Amino acid sequence: MNHTEAFILVVICACIVFFERSLPWIVFGKKEMPKIVKRLSDLLPASLMVILVVYSLRSLTTSDFHDSFALISASIFTAVFHYYQKNRILSVISGTAVYIILLNAF
Repeated sequence: MNHTEAFILVVICACIVFFERSLPWIVFGKKEMPKIVKRLSDLLPASLMVILVVYSLRSLTTSDFHDSFALISASIFTAVFHYYQKNRILSVISGTAVYIILLNAF
């Protein structure tokens, strides 16, 4: 794949994502959003965080102390950091950084 094809692919992907993100405004316009959509918009962020936590902790084993220690420490750091900062993206990025640092430091 050359640079032109890669650029075209990125532009197509950006257009698709833009369309998906603007779809609720296209569909609902100035109308009131249905209750189910409002409820989903309240529940999905927390649900996705739970899925991320379960997915991250599924590889936790007692046989490898180093990896388990890094995973548990980074998870606790992420939870505490999010409790004080209330920023999901910053919490995930900082937790990932702590996990990578702990894996490579020891």
